Amino acid sequence: MKQLKRITSVILTLCMLVTAPLVFAENDPDYMLGDVDGDKMLTADDARSILRASAGLGPSLPLLQADANNDNRITADDARLILRKSAKLEKLLYGYDENGIPNVLEVLRSGTYSLLTEFMGTSVSLAVNNGAVYMAADDLIDELMGDPGEDFGEILKGNIDMRDICTDIGVLIRDGKVYGFLTIKGLGEKLCFDLSEDDDDLSLLASLLAFPEDETYVRNGTAIINGEDCLVYSAIIGDDYTKNLYLGYNAQLMAISASRESDEVSIIVNYVAEGTGLVSDAVFTDAGTMRVKL
Repeated sequence: MKQLKRITSVILTLCMLVTAPLVFAENDPDYMLGDVDGDKMLTADDARSILRASAGLGPSLPLLQADANNDNRITADDARLILRKSAKLEKLLYGYDENGIPNVLEVLRSGTYSLLTEFMGTSVSLAVNNGAVYMAADDLIDELMGDPGEDFGEILKGNIDMRDICTDIGVLIRDGKVYGFLTIKGLGEKLCFDLSEDDDDLSLLASLLAFPEDETYVRNGTAIINGEDCLVYSAIIGDDYTKNLYLGYNAQLMAISASRESDEVSIIVNYVAEGTGLVSDAVFTDAGTMRVKL
């Protein structure tokens, strides 16, 4: 099982992507998303105005004011999102609130969300649940094992390919420890392996994706991420810890970074959503009781 530990280490390392050097650019949020009448509140009246504009029955609206789903159009879907937000049934992933703070921060602060990042052309899914981070690694394992000359496939004697014997491969970081998950084909039960003791580096990755209410984010310059102009929102946490959000058009979350003393970690964000998707709550809560010590 030493190779399983090695694969886990590789997966975690690959997820700690370094952002490109910052190049300053100009970009500013001008509107509170959905606030059509300018009263700094989201109401059914705002949703109605967006719906009328989408049907050509009312005045046209700026995209940054009404494009709630960030698809560069104003449609009935935008009106529906704003109506649900006004009723506190929805969190917005794009745009800014009445204080100029990106709406996506509310989703991140909820403590339960998922995001997609990418490595070697492969999407990697991360699910966050109250400080614990689960990485679904099946697709990444396929990429790492794609070259038969690599030794990633030699995890068991006889050069048995990991993909031939298991599925639902994942890694959980919780309380500074790492747990590996997999399902043996034909067994139908997800197994959990305790892969490490306390690890400060892993704690930094987990803290990168945790957003407690007492972290105050303020606009702190601009940058270019993946060729796109971004605003940078930063939180200074203590004397030696800084976190940054990089926001593209309509406050779309492009990247997250954190630095603590000499350590730095960051990820590029391709997509973010509420909830942990298909990852079961049991993965986050039962790791300590279902683990098999290696």
